[in-house]
Amino acid sequence: MPSTNPPSGAGPAEPSDETLRRFLMREPEALARVAREIDAVVRQRGFFIPADHRADVAQDAHVSLWEACARRGFAVRESFLAFVRKIAYRRCIDWLRAQRPSAPLDPEMPDGDPRPDERHLAREELRLALLVLQGLREPCREILRLQIVDRMGYAEMAVQLGRSAGALRTQMFECLKEARAAFAKLQGQAPTERKRP
Repeated sequence: MPSTNPPSGAGPAEPSDETLRRFLMREPEALARVAREIDAVVRQRGFFIPADHRADVAQDAHVSLWEACARRGFAVRESFLAFVRKIAYRRCIDWLRAQRPSAPLDPEMPDGDPRPDERHLAREELRLALLVLQGLREPCREILRLQIVDRMGYAEMAVQLGRSAGALRTQMFECLKEARAAFAKLQGQAPTERKRP
């Protein structure tokens, strides 16, 4: 059975609950009643506490109870036995939390977010792309907008613009070639030639 001896100087000067008063006086019947309350909580099936761990959890509840009673100005708002059960429930929850499997964090695990230099590079590429778009001829900006923003295919664009899909494909190829050259120029590189599909 768990130890029920209080720490020295435990308890309030004037306990308001008769069970609490008798518990603090260490009357065997009150000590046994408290032990039964704690054991009833610890043995509840919902906590799945194995039999060989229950005594430790109950002991933790007894220690917490005596520590609470020893605090200066200690008083219970509910009945003392309800307070005892509350402490026992808390120690059961502590036990459950301690059982959660937790893998140690690998200090070498890479961060999933982009590195600061990668974020800067992405922002710079976006800035350059906007500059390239602003520098393109209006017909190129129009077909790029229709395909990228409005998500139109060549057949839909052909209907809207009154041109053939083949002519739009040719124009798109030329516009992208122009955009790549402008982008490479802004980056200070020679443009890479891509073969027409």
